[in-house]
Amino acid sequence: MAPHELWIGGRIAEYLSDTEAHTFVRIEEMVEHLKRIITEDLELNNNDESANSTS
Repeated sequence: MAPHELWIGGRIAEYLSDTEAHTFVRIEEMVEHLKRIITEDLELNNNDESANSTS
């Protein structure tokens, strides 16, 4: 797994801030960011599928 694909939350994130991973000291903040990313990804997938089904 590539470092930029990792999402790390909690106190350990303080020690990993110089990595390429997504780090958040506050777990709630990490969850909100993940929700946004997942929602965006799902909307892209849904748009791609609907475009293919109408052609």
